[in-house]
Amino acid sequence: MLIIGKLSSYARKKRTKKTLWELASRYLLNYVDSLCLRRDVQRALNRGESYHKLVRAVAYANTGKLRVKTDQKQQLWSQCSRLLANCVIYYNACILSQLLDYAERKEDCALAAESSRSAQ
Repeated sequence: MLIIGKLSSYARKKRTKKTLWELASRYLLNYVDSLCLRRDVQRALNRGESYHKLVRAVAYANTGKLRVKTDQKQQLWSQCSRLLANCVIYYNACILSQLLDYAERKEDCALAAESSRSAQ
C-alpha cells in the first residue's frame, strides 16, 4: 500500500498507478472472500512476529544490558543476534525433518508388515 500511495503522488505514472490500484483491489476482495487466504496471511504474520520475538530474546541476553558503546558495534550486535536466531531456526528445522523422516519410515514399515500379514 505504501508503493501505491507514493505512486499516487506522481502524475506521469498514471498507467502504473491504475494497475497497482486494481491489483490491490483484487487482492483485498480475495482476502475478504477467502478464509484460506486470511488464514495463510495470519499464519505468515504470526511466523514473522515469532521470528522477531526470538531475535529480541537472543539480542537481549544478559538481562537486556547492551555491552557496546558505538553505533557500529550495536549494529554488529544486532546482525549477530539475527544470525544466531536463524541458526536456531535451522537447527530446529533439521531436528523436525529427521523426526518426520523417522516417523514416515516407521509408518512404512508398519504398513509393509501389516500387508504381509494380510497376504498370508
